Amino acid sequence: MNQGYAEQFPNGMDESTQKLIADLEKPKTFNEELRSLINRRSRENISNTPDFILAEYLLTCLEAFESASNAREKWFGKSLRIGE
Repeated sequence: MNQGYAEQFPNGMDESTQKLIADLEKPKTFNEELRSLINRRSRENISNTPDFILAEYLLTCLEAFESASNAREKWFGKSLRIGE
């Protein structure tokens, strides 16, 4: 049986560690995970743009690419999926 993070530290944790652990155990959306990754890697500092704006931008880029890929498949009249 898997233990949660908190159970692995029977002697307790400081408040910041408890907050980090609680954050890790929460289920997240793709956008939230992307935002968290940007923040953990401090990529928002390079462009001086908040992590949530960068995450939304990247998600929008991915959605635009998916839409273009679907339009290409429709134009070719066949599925270009792997394994088909």
